[in-house]
Amino acid sequence: MSDYEDILYDEYSFPQAHPSTVAAVAQIHGAPMRAHRGLRVLDLGCGCGSHLLPMAERDPEGRYIGLDLSRAQIAVGEGMVHATGLENVQLMAGDIRDLSSELGRFDLIVCHGVYSWVPPDVRAAILRVLRQHLAAHGVAFLSTNMLPGWRSRGTLRAGLLRHVDPTLPPREKIDAARRVLDFWADAAQRDTAGFGPFLTEELRALQKASDSYLLYEHLAPLNEPMWFSDLHRAFGKAQLSYLGDACLAIHAPLGDVSEQRLRGLASSLAASEELRDLATHRMFRRSLLVHRERVIDREVHWRRLEGLYFHTALRPTKDGGYQSSKGLRFQTSSAVERAILDTLSDTAPRLLPFDEIVERVGERRAAVGKILLGLTARGLILPLAHDMGIAAALPTRPRATKIARFQAEHRPRVTNLRHESIEMPRSAQCVLRHCDGTRDPGALADHLAQDLAQGKAEILVEGEPVQDRPSIEEAVDLALDALHHSAMFLQG
Repeated sequence: MSDYEDILYDEYSFPQAHPSTVAAVAQIHGAPMRAHRGLRVLDLGCGCGSHLLPMAERDPEGRYIGLDLSRAQIAVGEGMVHATGLENVQLMAGDIRDLSSELGRFDLIVCHGVYSWVPPDVRAAILRVLRQHLAAHGVAFLSTNMLPGWRSRGTLRAGLLRHVDPTLPPREKIDAARRVLDFWADAAQRDTAGFGPFLTEELRALQKASDSYLLYEHLAPLNEPMWFSDLHRAFGKAQLSYLGDACLAIHAPLGDVSEQRLRGLASSLAASEELRDLATHRMFRRSLLVHRERVIDREVHWRRLEGLYFHTALRPTKDGGYQSSKGLRFQTSSAVERAILDTLSDTAPRLLPFDEIVERVGERRAAVGKILLGLTARGLILPLAHDMGIAAALPTRPRATKIARFQAEHRPRVTNLRHESIEMPRSAQCVLRHCDGTRDPGALADHLAQDLAQGKAEILVEGEPVQDRPSIEEAVDLALDALHHSAMFLQG
């Protein structure tokens, strides 16, 4: 616990645990969730509230409650609540095992990055809270490290635990771990066969990881990945049903032959999911859970996409394919797939409703629906239950959320309107923090000039800092365009 107070966890938002995403995926999986305004949301292990607070600002009629064991984390979150004036948020420092039964029921309960890192009695308490506090038609989001995939990654954790003194203070423990990683990565790259390439890739990723991730993922006293059948059994014992994963790509078909063999091997949902984990070396799951009494129609049909909104990170490339900024590549010869992806790319950052996609593609509704479902099931297109209020065109006087403007001034990452954590150049953050809906580009250039004069921002041209007015105005225009395409600005 002392480590958790001394080294704060990284502040991120998790789009797959946003009510709009969860509601859309739950609808596809066959158990719709209430997703309109006025939601009650509980975040177990909320940290500083970086996931909870942006959701709360967009739903002033709702009630958003966060619980975390660390008083230091809660204090940071309360500072953000006070600075932004949010009145529908309550952050509490406390133990999940002691959560009051009088807290009420919630439309969405999120427990991300907790279950695999706590002892069995706390895991049981988490599932008990989900059962007791989930509304009748609510959905819970529970993330876990999984076997068999994490067994490979666990080799790194085991090595670090053996060669880093657990009694060291947190900062010294992190430094010691990095020295071990530097040695290990240099030595491992000499093995170009067998386990070597995987090990080298994992070690390089850990070398780049943040201090808090290294401390809490690989140096924590507890980190217990699970087989899906064991996890599924725990759900059933708590009278909860597994609906599906928040990441639809986990359920993507394995291929005709593999799917046929899977049906012959798996006698239950739990066995089928565990075999899929085995086939794909699954490391992580984001399980969606509902009350055992809920009737789940698991026969997925394209009509379940009706009423939803969609976006994609893929953009056309010169070679005729598609690629995201994170390196995801996709090639297709299907005219309808290309038309759908081109339509979503052309209209970004706006989210498109199902009906508009059908109209723009110009094919039969069923044909578009089936192909859109296939793209969505592979994780190439992401569904949401709402349009998220994203400006379709760059506003004359752009307005970002209060949380985003606060983050732009005080944090390394900013939460956009799709609930994604975005890193951006300091100059763009300096522009963003002044985007309150009252300033046009000229006024924003005035503020950026003041920030430059005070040393709060820097504009580089060919590696050299500049402060002349034309360069400032160009920097503002570039920043606004980038912020717009990053879904930072509200419509209206």
